[in-house]
Amino acid sequence: MMRTFYYDPDNRKSPKTNHYCCHCHKDIKNIKYWAFASNDGWDLIHYEDITDLKNVRIAFIGADCVKKLDIPNEFYFKNE
Repeated sequence: MMRTFYYDPDNRKSPKTNHYCCHCHKDIKNIKYWAFASNDGWDLIHYEDITDLKNVRIAFIGADCVKKLDIPNEFYFKNE
């Protein structure tokens, strides 16, 4: 069974850059958090459950949204 986390997008505005939060669409200057997301929905996918890279994209997550959504640690990566 694939482990997923639904992140319920809140698209308030159109992003101005290619580096924006997948949840709130605010532009991100320094990317600290990222995760694997499904192409056909709004789910973050656990990295161990990815079998086909064609159905996955990299999604950036803003620091505020990581805390607000209470995303489990195993679903995202942090750039140090």
